[in-house]
Formats: sequence, structure tokens, C-alpha cells
Amino acid sequence: MKQIADIAVYSPDDRLKLIVEVKNYRNATDEWAAKLRRNLLVDGFIPASEFFLLVLPEHSYLWRRCESIDAVPADYKLSTKDVLQLRGDSANPDKLSSFSLELLTSSWLNALAVSQVTRGEVPELEWIFESGLYDSVKDGLVKIESEL
Repeated sequence: MKQIADIAVYSPDDRLKLIVEVKNYRNATDEWAAKLRRNLLVDGFIPASEFFLLVLPEHSYLWRRCESIDAVPADYKLSTKDVLQLRGDSANPDKLSSFSLELLTSSWLNALAVSQVTRGEVPELEWIFESGLYDSVKDGLVKIESEL
């Protein structure tokens, strides 16, 4: 079975660091998000990775260094609108198609990978430093519909 991520981010030395799944599903609960991640792992749709990001119209969920295939809560729950607006995007994720949400997310990740932001410079980005995500994707490569 081919494993394909909506978005995958690789380190500069070509190691998979982040798998991103984008779903146009509204009113999701934290439990639903944890079960979706679990199902993707158990059913072999994605491999375990250092980071897994689930992007939904209202919230995004980030798991870090989580090898467990249980339905565990995300390490971070973020407002998708706030995350995307950090890059200057004014689009409302609630009104976007899955494809548009995926493109905005990949654009944000590309900007993050090439950014020179430092810890403390943008308080809204503290979670990317605290989680270790920034260091993992810095100068990395973002691929859309990537075969893993």
C-alpha cells in the first residue's frame, strides 16, 4: 500500500520530520482528532513520524515524538485561522475548500521553513519553538501529496 501525505516536510538531510493531514471537517472534537490520527497509523496510511499535524477548518492539532498508535490527545491545539494569519493570510479557513486549506497550509509551512524568526520575536509562534517543530523543519523541503 502506498502511503501518501497531504503534506510532508523533510529536513535538509532529507529525513521525514512532519506529516500533515488536511481535512475539511467541521465541528471536530479533540477525541475525533485523536481517533483519526490513530486510524491513519493503524491502517497504515501514514508511518510514525517525529511530528504529525492535523489541520481542520477550526483547529489544528500537533502531536510530537509520539510513537503510540493509541488515540492520544494532541500535544498542541491551535486555532487554524490564527496559525494561517501569522503568515498574513486573511482567508477564513471555515469558508475554504480542502484544496485551498491544503495550499494555504503548505504555503505557511514553506514560509516557516525559510524564515529567520527567532524565539520570542513573535509570541504567537512560541509553540513552534517549544514543540521543537521549528528546528526540525528549518531549511527543510515541503512536499504536497508526497509519497512516504
